[in-house]
Amino acid sequence: MALRFSKRIKIAPGIRLNISGSGVSTTFGGRGLSVNTGRRGTHANVGLPGTGLGSRHKLGAASSQRAPKSATKVSEVRLVADEEGNCYLLDSNDRRLSESDTTAVRKTHGDYLKGSLHIACEGRNQLLTAVTSVHLDTPAPSTAPTYEQQPFLCEKPTQTFIQKTFSLLSKSHKNKHLLAVDNWTAEKAAWEALEQYREEEETRLIFTSIEAIDNTLARYLSDIDWPTPPTVSYDLGDNIHTIAVDIQLPEEQDIPTVKWSVPARQYRLSAKKLTATKQRQLYRDYIHGIIFRVAGELFARLPTVDRAAISAYRNTSNPATGNAAEQYVVSVIISRVDWERINFSTIEQVQTPEALDMFSLRRKMTSTGIFKEVIPFTAEELEEA
Repeated sequence: MALRFSKRIKIAPGIRLNISGSGVSTTFGGRGLSVNTGRRGTHANVGLPGTGLGSRHKLGAASSQRAPKSATKVSEVRLVADEEGNCYLLDSNDRRLSESDTTAVRKTHGDYLKGSLHIACEGRNQLLTAVTSVHLDTPAPSTAPTYEQQPFLCEKPTQTFIQKTFSLLSKSHKNKHLLAVDNWTAEKAAWEALEQYREEEETRLIFTSIEAIDNTLARYLSDIDWPTPPTVSYDLGDNIHTIAVDIQLPEEQDIPTVKWSVPARQYRLSAKKLTATKQRQLYRDYIHGIIFRVAGELFARLPTVDRAAISAYRNTSNPATGNAAEQYVVSVIISRVDWERINFSTIEQVQTPEALDMFSLRRKMTSTGIFKEVIPFTAEELEEA
């Protein structure tokens, strides 16, 4: 059975600086994410496009800095950064500010500009950060069910005072509201039925049913926000105590090639190209992080599984025929007993390439992250381990 993981994290923030007599605020972010920095602090507005769901969180302390009276003449100033990291201040008509106006804005609102640039820099480094930290959310192993009830996020339709008045005066308004309530009630009932079945699967059936194990694993693996999407396939066979997993790794060219920073004395973003060795090391850490995370999900979500064989491969071409081929680069057999030796309370100290050395491992890798092909463990070898 194969699963396709399509969740991606890709943030390319734009930046908007708003200046008025009450102060200065900066808004930047792409679809689904924006960050606003102003006198009352820094807030992140995070939403799921197309769902109507969102939240607002305060990120920083409030600032008492105020704009001078002259700034009230500027209805809106935008701070924009091009692909090279050069930053410009534009007025409401998208015209660049003069050097004197730019200098004045930097002088009076320099801290806000720098703060905005630093957060925008974090946005450009989002993928770089993600590929080096994918293992940090790995759950600790457990032999008990890990079911947690998910809330029903759709609010029951309500009416304002004016809408209630219209409903009293108009039968169509009343019927429209009643229909919305009926639809909400039906959706909630359907959700509760699904949630009840999920609870049954994850707390009782998972100890005896291959189907429940399969559904639970698919559910949790597909819920991970992978920086780049691997493809995971697995075989439970007829044994609830072992599982064989294959992971199709992302391409090496998906790894970031630059790291962004904000120069101390400049209002710009600076890109430093990563060396080929550094890129290979990032890829090495990332693919080991993927294997580590998948192993963690197995031993946390599937209480009956005692041993797992996890093999990772990448797509390549056969130099003799030119046909597509699968090149396995890592294959490991992990027992639950050995996995429980890892201290998950200090997981930030764990180096995933070294962690896999604790187990039965097939891997030919140089210190700079160059891999050679290996023969993956078979299902028979897993049973005999």
